[in-house]
Amino acid sequence: MTDTQTLEILRDLKTLPSDKAAEVKDFVAFLRERYGKTENIDESDEWTDEDLREFAAASLRYADEIEETEEAQKKTPAELLAEIAALPMKGNGEKFSNRDHDRILYGKANEK
Repeated sequence: MTDTQTLEILRDLKTLPSDKAAEVKDFVAFLRERYGKTENIDESDEWTDEDLREFAAASLRYADEIEETEEAQKKTPAELLAEIAALPMKGNGEKFSNRDHDRILYGKANEK
């Protein structure tokens, strides 16, 4: 259940007479007994040693993935300059207006 759902239920519950709220409490107890989770939920915001180990391991895995990606994308300045130098100095002669630019970036909705 989300926090929003919990707040909505609490807000609605506060509008009920006390005898009806007691019925809701009994019904919730029935549902919890029948469908509820059997394990205790730790709602504390403190990190256990296990939480810290899992977080550290996940962080290291993520850092390794990022490093591998960055290594694959690294190019020397000379390689970058060569790619820039290979770009054409002028377009192919076709007209390309601001409207064309906007149409490509933002779609047809912005055309008048």
